Amino acid sequence: GDREAPAQAVAAQLGISEVHAQLLPQAAAEGAVQHRTLDAGNLFNDRQIIWQAALRLLGEEPRFLLTGTTTVLSPALTNAMIPPEMYPGRDFVHVHSLYLQTLVSWGIPGLALLGALLWRFLRAAWRVMAVHEGLPLWQRLVPAPVLYVLLCETVDCFTRLAEESPLLLFACLMAGLTLRLGAE
Repeated sequence: GDREAPAQAVAAQLGISEVHAQLLPQAAAEGAVQHRTLDAGNLFNDRQIIWQAALRLLGEEPRFLLTGTTTVLSPALTNAMIPPEMYPGRDFVHVHSLYLQTLVSWGIPGLALLGALLWRFLRAAWRVMAVHEGLPLWQRLVPAPVLYVLLCETVDCFTRLAEESPLLLFACLMAGLTLRLGAE
């Protein structure tokens, strides 16, 4: 009826299935893009549910592996993949893993680019921490906070580019210093 015509238009415009297009307004109306705080009884905020939803989205729309969903559409599309009985609120704003979020938003090309940047940083960090023994201790520890943030990024998105993040600025400054100190 009335809902099918807009869903067809949205599906055609975004190149997604009509089922997913129909869920976009529903997910938005149900608050799919609202932020929520940590729950003391569940410190991982049901991450396994959102990770499964993200993987389900990629499985059902494999072309997103090449194109990504974009950061604007990824919350609503991913939340739409969560069965309401599993998590009634469906209110995640990202998939709680920088690496999985990058895959969902930007596809394999985006993940490959992130991987290349991380590889370059990790090589420089190794040189600073283990190879350049003549550096003062404070310089050898410069990569440590960035390594910690990158580890934490496996279970959250602390440095999302779509938001103003002081942690992102700090991590970029420390990563830049690491690259400079670790230059060959």
